[in-house]
Amino acid sequence: MAKSKKRIVGIFVVLFLLLALSGGFYYFSIGSSLRERKADALISQANKSEKRANRIVSRLKQVMKVEPANEPQNAKRSYMETDREAKEALSEVESSITSFQDLRKLSVATWKKNYADLRIQSLDTRTKMLDAVERWFSRMESTADFLQRLDVARKKFDLGIDKLNEAIDDTNAKNYDRAKANASKGKQLFDEAQELLQEAQKMEPETDVEAILEIVSNAQDFASLTIQLAEAGAADKIDEYNELAKKGEEAKANVLKEWDIEVFKEPKKWYTRENKKLDQSIRNYELEARRIRQEASEFYQKNKE
Repeated sequence: MAKSKKRIVGIFVVLFLLLALSGGFYYFSIGSSLRERKADALISQANKSEKRANRIVSRLKQVMKVEPANEPQNAKRSYMETDREAKEALSEVESSITSFQDLRKLSVATWKKNYADLRIQSLDTRTKMLDAVERWFSRMESTADFLQRLDVARKKFDLGIDKLNEAIDDTNAKNYDRAKANASKGKQLFDEAQELLQEAQKMEPETDVEAILEIVSNAQDFASLTIQLAEAGAADKIDEYNELAKKGEEAKANVLKEWDIEVFKEPKKWYTRENKKLDQSIRNYELEARRIRQEASEFYQKNKE
C-alpha cells in the first residue's frame, strides 16, 4: 500500500514538472514573440521619424539655393525661417536614434541589435550634417546682412553723387543757396554710406571694403569743397571761388572711381569660396549617412530571409 502511494506521488511530481516545463516553454515563446514584435514596432517608428526628417531636409535644401547677391534682405528672411524646421528635423533624427537605442535593450536576435547599431551610426552622421546645415544658414544670414549694407551704401553713395551734380549745376547758375543745400544733402548721404560700410567691414574684416571707404571719404571731401564753393560764390569771393573750383576738378576723378573689389562686383564668387569647406562638409556627412543606411538595409534584408 505504501509503495502504491509513493508511486502515485512520483507520477504527480513528474506530471507537475512536465506541466511546469511546458508552461515555461510556452511563456518563453510568448515573451520572445512579444519582444520581436516590439523590436519591429520600434524599427517602424524609427523609419517614420527618419522619413519625416528627410522631408524637412529636402525643404531646407531648396532654401539653400536662394542667392543673397541680388536681394539680400529677402534671402536673409528665407534663411531665418529655416531655424524652426532645422530644429524639427534634428528632433526627428534624435527620436529615431532613441527608438534604436530602445531596441538594443531588448532580448532579441543579435543581428537586430547589430542592425540597430548601423542605423544609429547613420543617424549620428545625419545629426552632424544638420549641425553643419544650421551653421551654413547662420553664416549666410550674416553674409546677407553684409551684402545688404553694401547694397544700401552704394545706393546712398549714388544719390549723394546726384546731389553733388545738382549742386554744381546750381553753382554754375549762381543759385548758391540751393547749391549749398544740395551739397550738404550729398555730404549727409556719403556720411550714411560710410557708416554702413564701416559696419560691413567689422562683419567681414578680411574683405577689401577699405578700398570703397577711401572712395567715400574722397566724396565727403568733395562735398565739403562744393559747400565752400557755394559759400564763396554767395560772398562774391572770386579768387577763392576759382581756387576751390580748380581743386574740385582735380578731386573729381577720385570720387568717380569704380567700386572695383570682388565682394561688391562678384559677391556670389566671394561667398561661394568662403562657404566651400562648409558646403563640402555637408555633402560628405550626407553621403556617409546614406552609405551606412544602405549598408544597414542590405544587412537587414539578408538576415530577415
